[in-house]
Amino acid sequence: MGSDRRRRKLVNIGVQKAIALRIVCHSILFVWSVLLICLGLLVVTGLAQSDESFRQVRNMTVMAIGIGTLVILPVILYDSVKFSHRMAGPVLRLKSILPRIGNERLNHVALRKNDFWQEFVDEVNSMLDRVEILRRQAEQARSAREPMCDYEADACLSASVGSSSGDGAASTHG
Repeated sequence: MGSDRRRRKLVNIGVQKAIALRIVCHSILFVWSVLLICLGLLVVTGLAQSDESFRQVRNMTVMAIGIGTLVILPVILYDSVKFSHRMAGPVLRLKSILPRIGNERLNHVALRKNDFWQEFVDEVNSMLDRVEILRRQAEQARSAREPMCDYEADACLSASVGSSSGDGAASTHG
């Protein structure tokens, strides 16, 4: 279970920062809308008869919203960063293997149980299997064309040069 956790909190700073900023903006918008609604209700219902009572109610409302925001916003931000791991982490893993596809044998990409993009990663893993089969077939075809010499490179070279010059000689005599 412990190996299922990411060590770094910010695995894709650009994506996670954008998500956190968006949440902060939404939270501020929410706070201001609640404040305006509360103040509007005070005026409409007539509960703020005098300027003094209106200021007291306004100050209490602002203080309650401010304290609530200060308490809950860090929790929301922490949770959003953890949640964004489920999106950013798989993308980061896929991004790290893309340049290596076809150049080397790659293990399947494994995601954490609750990560997003599971189906996409399954498709990538299928593609890696197909690429590996093609890579092995190309390697076998290449080795079938190369002479099997392990005693001297010169002998292999002269054998390949001799066979190509023999073909040319046969065509000139024919």
